[in-house]
Amino acid sequence: MPRTKVPDSASRKEQKGRIEEKLRLYEALYHLNQGFEQVLSQLRLLEEFGFRRKGRETFVEELRAEINFEIVERLQERELRDWAHFGDLRAEYEKRAANPATVSRHREDRRK
Repeated sequence: MPRTKVPDSASRKEQKGRIEEKLRLYEALYHLNQGFEQVLSQLRLLEEFGFRRKGRETFVEELRAEINFEIVERLQERELRDWAHFGDLRAEYEKRAANPATVSRHREDRRK
């Protein structure tokens, strides 16, 4: 039975970097949408003072949707890869857990 490769420190750092990058993308998406909401709120406030130009809110919403789409599309690709990767890891774990001899051998390997 093939043994599961334990990630070395370089690949762990690479994985951590990918996770941090993904987190920054989600944070950027959140803050971007928060900013769009502020712009829309201020446009509505200006309407109360008689400053109304048709299409401004629509333009802002269109721009928000376009940017959200691009970011979410990139995140979707990344999440799909992560889902497959971690699904493979889980399957390997379950396979090892089903065979007690493999689990004890894996523990011995980790102690070395």
